[in-house]
Amino acid sequence: MSEEGGFILGLWWIASVIAGGCVGELRGRAAAGLALGVFLGPVGVIVAGLLPPTARSQLRRQEELEEERARLVTERQHAAEDEQARRERAEALGRAAREKQQRAAREAEARRRAEQERAARPVTVTCPVCTHKNTCRADAKTLTCSVCNTVLSAKPARGRAHEG
Repeated sequence: MSEEGGFILGLWWIASVIAGGCVGELRGRAAAGLALGVFLGPVGVIVAGLLPPTARSQLRRQEELEEERARLVTERQHAAEDEQARRERAEALGRAAREKQQRAAREAEARRRAEQERAARPVTVTCPVCTHKNTCRADAKTLTCSVCNTVLSAKPARGRAHEG
C-alpha cells in the first residue's frame, strides 16, 4: 500500500472513531460507540447506531420532544394571536373605508340637494320691452313675459335677473 493510501485509510479510521463516539452518545453509550469505532471502523459506526438506547437517553429524548412540542404550541398561539390582530386591523381599515365612502355619499347627496334647491329658487327677470318683472325658476332656460308675451332668457344678463 502506498503512503498516500495509508494516510487516507488512517483518516477514514479516525473519522469512524469520532462518528462511532457521536452515534454512541446519541444512544446513551458513548464509550461503547467509541470502542466500536476503534475496533470495527465504519462497520462499528453502524453497529453503534443499532445499540439499544439507555433509559437515561430515552428520558432525555422525551424531554427534548416535550420541549419541542411546547415550543410549537407557543409558536402556534403567537401565530393565532398575530392572525387575530391582523384581522382586527383589516376590519378597522374596512370600517374606516366604509365610513369614508358613506361620508362621501352623504356629502354628494348634500351637494345634489343644494343644487336642486338653488335651481328651484325663484329668479326675477325684467322684460326689456315693458319693464315688467317676471319670476321663474333658476333652472328655466326661457320664459315668456306675462304682459307683452316677449320671449325672455331666464339666464341673468348683466344684472337684469335677480334672485328673489
